[in-house]
Formats: sequence, structure tokens, C-alpha cells
Amino acid sequence: MEELNIRDASETKVSASEDEETEIEKLFTW
Repeated sequence: MEELNIRDASETKVSASEDEETEIEKLFTW
């Protein structure tokens, strides 16, 4: 159970970082 929770947390972190990257790209495209 704990391992699954850790995986979910890491996945959410990855998705969050990806969102930040897309936002940064938007700023640069402007």
C-alpha cells in the first residue's frame, strides 16, 4: 500500500512539473 502511495505522489509531481514546463513555454512563446 505504501509503495503505491509513493508511486502516486511521484506521478503527481511529474505531471505538475510538466504543467510548469508548458506554462514556461507559453511565456517564452509570447
